[in-house]
Amino acid sequence: MTNPIVGFDQLPSEIILYIMDLLNPLDVIQSFFGVNKRFHKLIQHYTYSLDLRERDDDQFTTQLFKSFKFKIEQF
Repeated sequence: MTNPIVGFDQLPSEIILYIMDLLNPLDVIQSFFGVNKRFHKLIQHYTYSLDLRERDDDQFTTQLFKSFKFKIEQF
């Protein structure tokens, strides 16, 4: 008999994106940023509508900018 319990990260991408669409984009990015490559790809489109002026968490913002800088340098 197989185990009926499925971890969140085992769900299909379509279901995860549906759930993420119900949340605030900034919360999605903060929650899933740096988890793994798959989640990084899933949250990528949320980064286009960010307003970081509302953030008080400098460490998160710095980490996010470092990731963007890496992507820009690769481009």
